[in-house]
Amino acid sequence: MSTASSIRKFVKDQQRGSLAELKDLSRENLREIRNIYSNIADLTGIPTEKAVENYIASASQYFEDALGRGREDVYGFEPRGISESASVMKGMIDPALDQYSLMNRDGFMSQALNPSVVEIDPSKIFGSLDYSTKGYSTANPLLDYRDAASQAMIQGRRGAIEQQADFYANNPNVKGLMTYNV
Repeated sequence: MSTASSIRKFVKDQQRGSLAELKDLSRENLREIRNIYSNIADLTGIPTEKAVENYIASASQYFEDALGRGREDVYGFEPRGISESASVMKGMIDPALDQYSLMNRDGFMSQALNPSVVEIDPSKIFGSLDYSTKGYSTANPLLDYRDAASQAMIQGRRGAIEQQADFYANNPNVKGLMTYNV
């Protein structure tokens, strides 16, 4: 036998041995993975297939019970009981209104028959609103808007609009923004 063929035989033997060892390791790893999945599945108490069966069974039982109760409520409905209790309640409302009515109270009835009127002096109100009165600003300075600062806020600064328009029309920086050099 030549050395080349003996090397080939040695390599093939090594390959077969390595393959057999890899297959054994794969089987062992698969067994361990299945054990892990089995342990995880057992943590919930029951397998998933069994849990789904239980859920379906309990849901169908609930719907059967609910349907039975609903039919009983619909077909066993007695409107006479409602109308009888309503007429009893209606009979109680009128005496309650008579007993607790505000018309039975002396203060309410006297006010309703003879309402009290409050007299006011309109000149006191309108006098406080008269801005032409001399000395008004000293009487109530918080309501006096005749000073220069208040008037400037009310009317605005004179010439402000014209000044702003002049700025935008004649300022070289603004004109530079409007010049397009391509």
